[in-house]
Amino acid sequence: MSDFQLVKSRKNRKKNTPMIIKNDDATTEKHTITDINTINRRLQDSTSLLKASEFYSQVRDLIADHEIDEVVCYGIGNFAECCIARYQLALLILLREDTMQIPKSSCYFYDPKFYSEEELYLKDAGFTVIPENEEGKRKTEKKTLFYMPHCGKSLYNNLIWANWNRSSLSKCIIVGNSFTNILDRNPRRKLEDSCWYLLSIAPFAKEEKLPENFQYTDIFNDTVITSFPECTLTHSRRMMP
Repeated sequence: MSDFQLVKSRKNRKKNTPMIIKNDDATTEKHTITDINTINRRLQDSTSLLKASEFYSQVRDLIADHEIDEVVCYGIGNFAECCIARYQLALLILLREDTMQIPKSSCYFYDPKFYSEEELYLKDAGFTVIPENEEGKRKTEKKTLFYMPHCGKSLYNNLIWANWNRSSLSKCIIVGNSFTNILDRNPRRKLEDSCWYLLSIAPFAKEEKLPENFQYTDIFNDTVITSFPECTLTHSRRMMP
């Protein structure tokens, strides 16, 4: 997610000063234009296969345990062309219909790499496309599912920074990469400098691992449902009440 911004750690910086991560190819990337009907057909195929799977049945049961008022989807990718992005979007569409039962307009999407055809598809389907790059720094007042599979760790860090109090963070549910695995795979010194908020909250997060029985193993690998129980957050001395 190199077009998003990174909120650096408190060390050697002014508070909340972001570092911009640049992608020189962002404005020069070429793609084959895909019409809306083709996008819709491909998504329907992915949705049908996914809905018939044992994987979906198990994920649906996991999500059903959480109360959700709105969804914010960051960094889903180019679902018009990418099979991984398409199945990830298909899962979200199914979960909204079967489990969350929230209006399509309460599902917000943003990816800096969306093609215009993809934005048009989402709008025509009734979803809400966020008009500007929030860099993941959306403060929530509702019980919000942040759908962020395979996003960069800086984006999770930005989200936690924006909700750095017990009331807000306890309302956040994240479908995305495992914080535990992020900590295991990166030197602590590096995380202290670039992802201080993620590093600090990881011990108080609850992770529910998605099953690993989907036929395409690289689509939902390393994906968990992360929540922040308020009773656990009270033990964090670094967080504001």
